[in-house]
Amino acid sequence: MLTLPPGQQKMLDFIREYRGQHGFSPTIRDIMDHFGMKSPNGVKSQLHALEKKGRITRQEFIARSICVVGESNGKTLLADILDFIGVPGVVDERFTYRRDQLCQRIKKAIFE
Repeated sequence: MLTLPPGQQKMLDFIREYRGQHGFSPTIRDIMDHFGMKSPNGVKSQLHALEKKGRITRQEFIARSICVVGESNGKTLLADILDFIGVPGVVDERFTYRRDQLCQRIKKAIFE
C-alpha cells in the first residue's frame, strides 16, 4: 500500500487505537476533539480521502461505522456483521440475538 500523508496516517492510527480501546469507532466529533479541529469538514475530507484510498470503509448515515480495512480489532465476524447492518450494542457473552431475527436482517442488508 502507498504511504499516507502524515495527517491521514495520524487519523488512521487514532481510529485504530480508539477502536482497540473502546470496541467501536470514534464519531466525527471524537476525531475533531482529539485533533483540536474546530469544524467537521476537515475530518470529513480526511475520512473521505482514507476511504478513497481503500484504508477505511464507512456506512452512510450510520454513526460509528468507520472500519479499518483488513482489521477486526479482536471482534468476532458476527459482531462485524451486526455493526455493518446497524444492530446496536455489542455482541459478547452478555447479549444474545434470536437467530431468525439476525438472519432476516442479514438477508435484508445483502439483498435489498
